Amino acid sequence: MKSAMHEFPRVTLLVALAVAAGCKSDSNSDDDGAGSESGEPTGTAATNADSTGVPDVCEPACSDTEVCEDGVCVPSCPCAGECDCSCSVPGPECPPTYNCMADNECSGDQACFLGYCGAVPEACATRPRLLNPTAVPVGVGEGTIRAMTFANLDEMGTRIIIARGTDVIALRASGGKVLFSGDADIVALAVGDLDGDGDPEIVVGDNAVPAQVTVWTRTSTAPETWTAGATAQIAAAEIVLVDKTNDDKLDLLVRASTGVAIAPGVGDGTLMPIAGLVTGGVGSFTLLEYDGDTAIDVAFSDLNGYHVLRGGLNQVDPLTGMLDGPSTQMVSGDFNGDGIADIIDVRASGTLIGWRGPLSSTAGAQGHSGLTPMLFAKAVDLDHDMHFDLVLVDNNGNAKTIYGTADQIDSRVPLQCEFDDAVTPSAKAIAVGDQGDDGAWEIAVSNGNQVVMWRWS
Repeated sequence: MKSAMHEFPRVTLLVALAVAAGCKSDSNSDDDGAGSESGEPTGTAATNADSTGVPDVCEPACSDTEVCEDGVCVPSCPCAGECDCSCSVPGPECPPTYNCMADNECSGDQACFLGYCGAVPEACATRPRLLNPTAVPVGVGEGTIRAMTFANLDEMGTRIIIARGTDVIALRASGGKVLFSGDADIVALAVGDLDGDGDPEIVVGDNAVPAQVTVWTRTSTAPETWTAGATAQIAAAEIVLVDKTNDDKLDLLVRASTGVAIAPGVGDGTLMPIAGLVTGGVGSFTLLEYDGDTAIDVAFSDLNGYHVLRGGLNQVDPLTGMLDGPSTQMVSGDFNGDGIADIIDVRASGTLIGWRGPLSSTAGAQGHSGLTPMLFAKAVDLDHDMHFDLVLVDNNGNAKTIYGTADQIDSRVPLQCEFDDAVTPSAKAIAVGDQGDDGAWEIAVSNGNQVVMWRWS
């Protein structure tokens, strides 16, 4: 349990800047990156030319481990490569380096936050904490709980909806109620109003052969009856309902082994034929308005790196960043409070890589969560301060809440206060939502048989 800020202490930062300013690479490159014409070491009295063209002369001559800078001998900067240079800051194409992974690796009253030591800001003391685990009774259905979400289906308000085996079950204080049963085990689900009547549909993806996605509509409330409707043949790993086509009608987006597919909604609960939106082995994706044209864009990762499908132009542009391991989940939200959505990729290794909108194609922010192997990530404004926050869970049941902030260093993801907690290990399904619509958020975690819920308060 800890909290920390993302800034270096002032003294450390000044020293780092001073060293960087005084270092030159062994190639003696000048400000525009050009090396010496002769290719010979120039750390001698034989002069260097600075960016103004005025030669630098050092008397006496500099040693072999120094270079002449403005008439002063300073240590040279040995570089094994662009990403391994002791006196320069690695660019976004380089893997990040960190100076800590735990609080005990930092000195004094500092704490380790996102891989860097720093002081603990006073604001962290007022952030909501993940407290009060409560068992949520299920009591019905058979099989493994593989999918879960929070949804508002009726006058009872927002509650947990789970997929257990072939059944979709609404959880209440008194226990679970089976809403409907499919023909095969359900592995993904989402809730949204596809027909515009104010009564939401439930969309499920099963593991049948061939697998399909099915839209279920409530056709009666007394007794409560759900009827299967539109279908699409695709094996869904993730289902999202969103107005991707910008026509005020929810569309169906599915992440599958073949990429991300879309079945545009007609507005009456039916769907147009499903078609590929992003093809290939997509590791994860997130939806946001990224380039300022009001159309929904799709940021995603695949074996070739990071990309964004720009909805208004229907073109794929690269997002620069080094993909050094599998992506668990890409999330998006306004983390720094500037009114523009940002992207953070959460890798299985625990590394966080960030991009800032609008249309910042270069990964300008990094960090390390200290959790691995990562299992779940969600972006939500937990404390209602107009900054999205990040919720993380690893496969060992370690949970972490990290809060968004406008106070940031450009090279770090815009997050500030961090708290460690524990949830159910080896979780099969996780969801974050506001049960009861009271403004306080909860996280529900299932080990496949039971559901436990924690509350941020």
